[in-house]
Amino acid sequence: MNCKKVTYLIEKRAIAKLNFWEKIQIRLHKSVCNCCRNYDKDTTALNRMLLKVANITEPTKLLDKLEKERLKEALRNEIK
Repeated sequence: MNCKKVTYLIEKRAIAKLNFWEKIQIRLHKSVCNCCRNYDKDTTALNRMLLKVANITEPTKLLDKLEKERLKEALRNEIK
C-alpha cells in the first residue's frame, strides 16, 4: 500500500466508516511509515478541533448549509 492510498483512507475515515480491510491497511502501513503516522495524528487533531469549533457532535454527518456557515464564521473568529 502506498502513502497516497493511506492518506485517502485517513481522510475517508473522517467522513465515513471504513471497512475492516481498510482499517487493517492503514494500521499496517503506519507501522512502517513515519510520515503517514504523523499525517494521521495531525489530521485527527485538526478534525477534532474543527468539530469542537463548529460544535458538531456527529462527525460522519454531512453538513447542511447552516452548519457550513456556522463553521466558516467560527473559523474566521478564531483566526482574528
